[in-house]
Amino acid sequence: MKSISTTIWSRPGSTLSAIAIIAGLWLTSAPTYLAGQSSDNGVNSTPFVIGHSASITSDILGEDRPLLIHTPTGYEQSNVSYPVLYLLDGDGHFHHTTGVIQFLAANNRMPDMIVVAIPNTGNRTHDLTPPQTEPDSTRQFPTAGGASKFLQFLTDELQPWVESQYRTAPYNVLIGHSFGGLFITEVLMEDAKAFNAYISISPSLWWDHEQYVEGATSIFEKNPELKGALYMTMASEGGEMLSGGWKMAGILEKHAPDSFRWKWTHMPEEDHGSIPHRSTYDGLEWLFDGWSMPSLFEVALAEDGEGLSRINKHHDELSERFGFPIQTPEALVNQVGYALLGMGRLEHALSAFKQNVENFPNSANVYDSQGDALDAACRLKEARASYARALELGEPSNDSQLDLYKSNVARLTEKISSAEVCVVAGSEM
Repeated sequence: MKSISTTIWSRPGSTLSAIAIIAGLWLTSAPTYLAGQSSDNGVNSTPFVIGHSASITSDILGEDRPLLIHTPTGYEQSNVSYPVLYLLDGDGHFHHTTGVIQFLAANNRMPDMIVVAIPNTGNRTHDLTPPQTEPDSTRQFPTAGGASKFLQFLTDELQPWVESQYRTAPYNVLIGHSFGGLFITEVLMEDAKAFNAYISISPSLWWDHEQYVEGATSIFEKNPELKGALYMTMASEGGEMLSGGWKMAGILEKHAPDSFRWKWTHMPEEDHGSIPHRSTYDGLEWLFDGWSMPSLFEVALAEDGEGLSRINKHHDELSERFGFPIQTPEALVNQVGYALLGMGRLEHALSAFKQNVENFPNSANVYDSQGDALDAACRLKEARASYARALELGEPSNDSQLDLYKSNVARLTEKISSAEVCVVAGSEM
């Protein structure tokens, strides 16, 4: 077992104070470079940052609430707005949740997201549970019943704060496990439109001997045309835990309108502790089902040259479905551009790289890629200018590809000055 030192820092230019903390992540195995720890063998290492810490003063709760926040790779170099995932029990689930999002987004199964993880501050039961009616339950959980106030904190204080500090798209997801899943049921009953989608993981629907879950019919009585999505799972817990889950599924089956997507999955091979990771992965993949375009490269490389237009149309349709503008991702367009370049379809490749430059003008990489296509097309002065722009953008942040950008500028400068014969797609110019 190894204790990993994780650097968590605040983004430049914000009012948040920078700190470095020992996260206390006890893992059976983990690549040490992910944590960015300094080794004892004299080898220098650079922190691999996955997020930063922040704090918000809550008048509603009467306390300061710590936060862990993850922004997508390249956030500072782009002007893209991102949907937000709010994560309950954030101190326990931040690491694996951000990893799932990065993996699925990199494979074009979902959008990149900002993650706002909300750690517990000592009274988790109070924050995440509704009141009880059964006397024996009240004795067992004397501090229960603060869920309504905690929801008010989320909607009236935390969400506005996040929207003021970050570039957010109007699409929010809430994930909760155990009591956090119970809290999601409370949110649906009290203010179902507070979030666009929910992932409820092994929710404690045994609460109050299942009397509480019976009131879930009110979700759709209040909102007969509710739009949104709920993904709910249950592990091998059994008993009132499982029967409460089945009861909730029955209510959804009977009362949920077609505009409210839902899925209930029983995972008996998982236990109460192991189910969050699989549920998060499966839930996000289900929620964003259809995000990835079938036969992507077959479409992109269509002989009629309209492949990129079709990909853009697909993302326009996603924008309409999810209710916020969704640009075709930089990495995806870059892949298409290089595939076209490799096939000798220079004009189509240039169109792809030009689109990236227009959509992501603060990215050094898009100018470097455009330079490659211009170089291949023997438009050498334009290629050098594009490489130079990549270098200009990459230097302030010490971009990892900085040496490549410098090399490309030098190579094109020499190529232009040498007046050597330039060859385009097998033809001399």
